Amino acid sequence: MEDGAEALGKLRGTLALELEKKAARELRHLEMTGVDFKVGIKPQEVMSPKGMEEIEFLIAPNAGEPPKPLNKIASGGELSRIMLVLKLLMAGVDEVPTLIFDEADTGWEERLCKL
Repeated sequence: MEDGAEALGKLRGTLALELEKKAARELRHLEMTGVDFKVGIKPQEVMSPKGMEEIEFLIAPNAGEPPKPLNKIASGGELSRIMLVLKLLMAGVDEVPTLIFDEADTGWEERLCKL
């Protein structure tokens, strides 16, 4: 069981880096060029049904700031844009057939329609 948890941890690390790069690219389209989006992976002492790590999204809204927990520092507008980006990136693997956005940022209609 620990071998599976270790393999899951390695996969999470790889996918976290990929998610960070893709999110940064998409956030630039939403005029959040200074934002630094990170996936925090904290090792845990005890294995849970979800593995040996705790995952937390972190952001630094302005260049040069250290990333902090998204749920503690993001404004409503930042949360909306980051959620839009995460839903866009997960659309290929999420089994939700339709995404509906209220007041999505101008210019995103074309990107969203290509999914």
